[in-house]
Amino acid sequence: MVGSDYTVSSPRATAAARDVHRWWGIVALCAYAYPALLVSSFYLTWFGAWLVLGHAPRPNLDDPRSIGLLVDVPYIATMVLMIGFPAAIVLGVVMTPVVVVRRAPSGGKRLLFGFLALAGLALLWSATLWFLRADPWDVGTWYMD
Repeated sequence: MVGSDYTVSSPRATAAARDVHRWWGIVALCAYAYPALLVSSFYLTWFGAWLVLGHAPRPNLDDPRSIGLLVDVPYIATMVLMIGFPAAIVLGVVMTPVVVVRRAPSGGKRLLFGFLALAGLALLWSATLWFLRADPWDVGTWYMD
C-alpha cells in the first residue's frame, strides 16, 4: 500500500486547523485595514483637539501633546500606528499570498486572485501615503510640530 495515507483527523485537530486559518484571515484583514486606521487616527486626534480648543487646531501654535486627555489618547494611538506601519506593510505582503492560496479556488484563478489582492493592498497603501503627503487640512503638519 504505497502512497496510502492512513491519518485520522480528530475533531480537535480539525478545530485547531480552522482556528489557525481564521487567525491568518484576521491578520490579513488587519493588514488591509491598517491604512484606514492610520488616517483615521490622525483625524480623530485632530477632531478631538478641535472639540477641546473650540477652533480648528493650528499648526505650530496648538501643540497636540499639551491640549488634554481627550487628545492624548488618540495622539498615542496614532504614534503607535505610525511606528508599526512598516511592519504592517511587510505583514500584508507576506500574509496576502498565504490567505489567497488557502481560500481561492484551485487552478489558474489563484494566481489572478493573488495578483488582485496584492494590487489592492498596494493601492490602499499608495492612496494612504498620497493622502497623508497631500495633507489637505494641515493635520499632519499640526501633528508633527
